[in-house]
Amino acid sequence: MIKRNVILSRVQALAQLIHADYQGRRPVLLCVLKGANPFYQHLLDALMDLKQGFTMEFLRVSSYDGTSTTGRIQMGGGLNIESLEGKHVILVEDIIDTGTTLFELIPYLQGQANKSIRSLEVCALLSKRLAQPAKYNAK
Repeated sequence: MIKRNVILSRVQALAQLIHADYQGRRPVLLCVLKGANPFYQHLLDALMDLKQGFTMEFLRVSSYDGTSTTGRIQMGGGLNIESLEGKHVILVEDIIDTGTTLFELIPYLQGQANKSIRSLEVCALLSKRLAQPAKYNAK
C-alpha cells in the first residue's frame, strides 16, 4: 500500500511539470474513467493551486473483464471528440500496467480528431512493474 502523503507528493510534482510545460496555455485534461478519477481530482486541485488553466473532459475506457486484461479496449461516455481539435491534450491515467488502454486509445483519438490535436501527452500516477514490457510508456 502506498501512503497518502507519498501519492499527494507525486501529484504535486506532476502538477509542477504540467505547469512548467503548459504555462500560458490551457490544455485539455482528459480523464480515463473510472480508475483515474481520484488521481484526476487531486491533480486538478494541485493545478488550480498553481493557477494553471485547463479544460476538463472524460472518457470511459476499459481493457479489463473482472481482474484480467482482455487485450482490447471498450470505450463509452460522452466525449465530444471535436472538442479536442486544435488543443493540447493530456490523457490522465492512474496506472499503466500492460499499456493496452493507451496503445489503443492514442491512435483512436488521433484518428478521430482528424490528426488535428495540437499535442497529445500522458500523465500517469504509477507505472506497474511487469515481467513483460508495457505496450505504452508515459513521459
